[in-house]
Amino acid sequence: MWSYAIDIISHLYLHVPFCDTKCNYCGFYSVTHHIKKTKELYLSSLEKELDYYLSIYQIVPETIYIGGGNPASDPQMLNKIIQLLQKKLTLTCMKEYTIECNPLNINKELIVVFKDFSITRVSMGIQSFTQEALEYSNRKNQSINVIHNALSLLEEIDINISIDLISALPKTDILYDKKELINLLNTYKKINHVSLYDLSIDEGSYFYENKPLIDSPDFLNKYEIEIQNILLKNGFNQYEISNYSRGITHESLHNKAYWKYKNYIGLGPGAHGKIDSMRHENLKSIDNYNSENINSYKISSIIMPVEMLEEVLLMGLRINEGIELNLIKKLINDDKKYENFITVISYYSKNHYLLLKGESLYSTKKGWNILNTILVDLFITFSN
Repeated sequence: MWSYAIDIISHLYLHVPFCDTKCNYCGFYSVTHHIKKTKELYLSSLEKELDYYLSIYQIVPETIYIGGGNPASDPQMLNKIIQLLQKKLTLTCMKEYTIECNPLNINKELIVVFKDFSITRVSMGIQSFTQEALEYSNRKNQSINVIHNALSLLEEIDINISIDLISALPKTDILYDKKELINLLNTYKKINHVSLYDLSIDEGSYFYENKPLIDSPDFLNKYEIEIQNILLKNGFNQYEISNYSRGITHESLHNKAYWKYKNYIGLGPGAHGKIDSMRHENLKSIDNYNSENINSYKISSIIMPVEMLEEVLLMGLRINEGIELNLIKKLINDDKKYENFITVISYYSKNHYLLLKGESLYSTKKGWNILNTILVDLFITFSN
């Protein structure tokens, strides 16, 4: 179900900006030079921001995702963050509790944190198995042994493991990556989710300022197909354009909240959230965030109807659950424009890129390959 009425806020993202080193492809807000006092102020500001939202909304999380940055780089601070959430929030409805981790930081101290607070899911950024690709991306200390050590520790506790890969990082060896992925899936049975993302050159990243050596489209396509085939042969289902799970029970509930355009709160510098028709965004500045005034870093704006419709289509056509046509019609709110919209839908349906089934609209897997083109054509029908 797609809902736009403010009720209970069920999804919370928390951004920990601290990182030991910044990967060259990373465009997320992070700081690598920080002192103890900065972290102490961050924790204080985090509590104030959470109190601000609690004074306005009823927050009973079903999913919490702690990302970064690298939340696992400081287990003691992570412990304090989780204790803060435990103190402030009712967690009896929790279905998924995810911590983002770098394999380098998964150690026995971190495992204790996971066990003590019943963390249900780890999202581990592997990105590539090829050493040359990792070094080119400033992940110099990661190795296959580090990955195996991290996964061996995680296998000892009751936790679901998701791994992130970037499709053909520059200098990737396809054959080597395939071999190592097959080995991991055969060895560690708690890996039940894989995210396979395209390399994105985002503002704020090193690669944005220093253009990397990008492989040919044919190479990128080959890598993606090869990895997809391995995942499918190992019992994974592609439930979203970049995400695969072993069965519906291992799909990412938190990310599905984004894709279904549900309300969520974002805490921390650089985080953003959406509540009904309002978007709340925090400036990418630890100094602003650590100030006493919440208005010095928080920007709120109204999501206009056309923008909301674009985002609903952009998110909803990424997942295999589709979008309700009644919702689209309600958001377009113009019979002629909706008729034009259906005309474009019919064209792509006849060519098996989209699927109309009952009262819902879906993208086929064939459609996912040209989704940007489809979206542009759909946006034109109601933007004029």
